[in-house]
Amino acid sequence: MRSITRIDENVNIWMDVQGEEIPPYVEEAIRLCSGSALKVVLTHDNASSHAPGELLSEALVELISKSAAPGFVWHPFAKKLVPSLWSNFK
Repeated sequence: MRSITRIDENVNIWMDVQGEEIPPYVEEAIRLCSGSALKVVLTHDNASSHAPGELLSEALVELISKSAAPGFVWHPFAKKLVPSLWSNFK
């Protein structure tokens, strides 16, 4: 994930996690990206890391905010740009 932002800082990453639970390796990958200024939206079932709609766990949203870039990200469910979680972290 960090590598792609070195090519183009405007890249939005959509991580759509399949299965009944979010695997620990997904959380670890996000944790390792802390401070990387990524534009990531994580979805699982009908929940998302970003509003509008049902949100993922508060702990996971906080973890994503620590790797967020300022600006806006593309929300795949809402089909529009939404504010980054960066403002939650600063």
